[in-house]
Amino acid sequence: MADDIVAEWPPASPPLRDMLFAMKELGGLGAVLAQPGNEKVTGELVEAILDEASKFASNVRAPINKQGDVQGCRWNQGTVTTADRFKEAIDDDCNQTGQMLAALTDLPHAAFASKVELAGAKAQATREIDGGLKTLSVSLPATCTMLIAGANTAGAAAAAVQIAGVTKVLHADGEQFNHGLAENVAAQVLALASNYSHILFPATAAGKNVAPRVAAKLDVGPISDITRVDAPDTFERQIYAGNAIATVRSLDAVKVITVHSTGFDPAAVTGGTASVETSTALADSGKSSFAGSEIAKNDRPELTAAKIIVSGGCRGLGSSDKFNELLTPLADKLGAALGASRAAGDAGYAPNESAQPARSPHRSSHRLRH
Repeated sequence: MADDIVAEWPPASPPLRDMLFAMKELGGLGAVLAQPGNEKVTGELVEAILDEASKFASNVRAPINKQGDVQGCRWNQGTVTTADRFKEAIDDDCNQTGQMLAALTDLPHAAFASKVELAGAKAQATREIDGGLKTLSVSLPATCTMLIAGANTAGAAAAAVQIAGVTKVLHADGEQFNHGLAENVAAQVLALASNYSHILFPATAAGKNVAPRVAAKLDVGPISDITRVDAPDTFERQIYAGNAIATVRSLDAVKVITVHSTGFDPAAVTGGTASVETSTALADSGKSSFAGSEIAKNDRPELTAAKIIVSGGCRGLGSSDKFNELLTPLADKLGAALGASRAAGDAGYAPNESAQPARSPHRSSHRLRH
């Protein structure tokens, strides 16, 4: 009976030109493609995807539309059965879409998965094959979570969500984090550490104060002052005053790392799409308290970020007077940061913040040493 009242379906021909016009002129496709993270997506790729979708609609979906109307879906003892050929068409559609997305994102593809289990940075996908089931293990894409721990830091958290590449911002607010007391910050990091494979700190005085505490509590070896990432477990750092590069590999399950930010390109501070999640702030550990600070004003570049460093030591200069007489004018002339050896800093030739480790803070830095 149904066959008598169902008209023949006309051939499907999606209006691609109209769709592209709407996307470009009304939807602002060009602006969307220019957003950070869309570097691999071009106008030509969008048109190719639409063209393939059109072919699928015309060649696969359209021929079975009549069958769907005639046969319909059937309910039998709690199970819904679609019209003939519909399941195969949907599976084919999903499989092709999955293959396309995997290729675009450089991720592995597991087709027709019936079960997916997440475990850390891995996913176990179980799928049907001839004769049984097969389980595949695939690596998940890296995500970047930023922890903002401080007092009255809602503004900092709001700014952090705009940073390109950040996927989530954890915000822990409390007076116990004021002045960045290492014991309190380290405890907050440790409370979250089980969810992450890599824990990164800037190679600053504050970062180097917290990182060793976190590494010790996790019973892992800290990796200091990296300037390059070669692999998830392999990093580069400078040694011998920047004259040699050491490649370091860590076998620890969790990597605790301090990073020389000048060794990497800065991330865009706008265009990010991260979300903010409130993290329960741990109570004050009571192990330390802030007594005060003395701020030394300096118009020169920061030592850890300077491209030119003028540095001196005890043996070469012999006294604090000579240090200031020779190096200070030269640093001013060159617009350089003023550094000193550890011994010169301990001897009072220069402020403690001028003391340098025996390595360069940046690959392209120029160091003039007396």
